Amino acid sequence: MARSKAKKHRLKQIREGKLDPALSREMWAINPVARKTPTKAERIRKREKKHFSNSLGEAFYLHIA
Repeated sequence: MARSKAKKHRLKQIREGKLDPALSREMWAINPVARKTPTKAERIRKREKKHFSNSLGEAFYLHIA
């Protein structure tokens, strides 16, 4: 298969001793294929955690006032 113009340009830069642009690209922190939607248990746990933190904040506010 033929090389693209961009690949030819990158290889030429490497041959001339310049920095390889591929090295400056960021790495993905996660594998996008491995992502999954949250399970029902995870959604419930998150909702309960949010509700619990809100109730503590209100209770703390009421004690100060």
